[in-house]
Amino acid sequence: MKMNNKPLNIKIGFYFLITNLVLVLLLGSIFYFSSSSLLIQKEISAKTEAIEKSGNYIELYMSKLTTLSQVISHDKGVYDYLKNKDESEKNRILSIIDNTLSTDPYIKSIILIRKDGAVISNEKNVNMEVSSDMMKEEWYVNSLMNPMPVLNPLRKQNFSLDGMDDWVISVSREIADTNGENLGVLLIDVKYQALHEYLQNQETGKNSDIVILDEDNRIVYYKEIPYDTSREKYLKNLKNIEEGYNRKENKVTVKYPIKNTHWTLIEISYMQEIDSLKNHFFEMIVISCLASLLITVLISISVLRRITKPIKELEQHMNNFNNDLSKINLKGDVSIEILS
Repeated sequence: MKMNNKPLNIKIGFYFLITNLVLVLLLGSIFYFSSSSLLIQKEISAKTEAIEKSGNYIELYMSKLTTLSQVISHDKGVYDYLKNKDESEKNRILSIIDNTLSTDPYIKSIILIRKDGAVISNEKNVNMEVSSDMMKEEWYVNSLMNPMPVLNPLRKQNFSLDGMDDWVISVSREIADTNGENLGVLLIDVKYQALHEYLQNQETGKNSDIVILDEDNRIVYYKEIPYDTSREKYLKNLKNIEEGYNRKENKVTVKYPIKNTHWTLIEISYMQEIDSLKNHFFEMIVISCLASLLITVLISISVLRRITKPIKELEQHMNNFNNDLSKINLKGDVSIEILS
């Protein structure tokens, strides 16, 4: 009688290997999903904090420009010049403009336009359409209706880096008399570079995009200028993208509506850390599987040999007993029961 113990060793080793692989996959999956969730939440929090900081800076700067325009428009000399057409106030107004410009290097120009088309400005050549009745000029009427800061299309040159020095962000303020009748408009033009340089200097990472869109979905700011038509279409569509993490495209989107403007600050970040985590996870699975296979082989050789040793000894004793029994020679009359 001989028993075969190899199937038992193989079964025990196979079950042990499967158990190890299941544990590795389970623990690895828990590690992967928990780590990726923490990374995503951390990235969203960091980007939200950064974009709020940038948005707050722009809000403060725009608030400063609004305050400046309010101070200038409430000056008595400005009122007399617009209401009573007092030309003697012109030099005083120019002095106010020069003093204001000296407080901020990013302010390009300050322009005071009277309703009859008279202009006072630090710029000699104002690139605007003026007439004796400014209420007939579309840009003038628009500035009355929309006092929010705008990337002024009338004063923006071709969209290229070479012409950026001429780009301005305009803040307008209507000046009216006590009856609410329009007297004129005050325009403060800020160099576009003020916005561009600030956002360029923010640490957004190599895999991030920042864009500012206005209410008409026009691009106010983007880091790479010029851009092609396909890129423009992509940027303009960002306002329609939901905030949060997009697992399919592996990116995080955060938005910040800038107060007292019609602008929305949007940042898109591509989560390369998640890709790195995936690669690390699969590497860990492969290494763990190889380690489990090695451990299973070692256990099969050493531990399982000890476990099956009593069975082998029992097999040997049974074989010896069988051999000893076969040597017994019965002589004489033996009952049929014994012989059988």
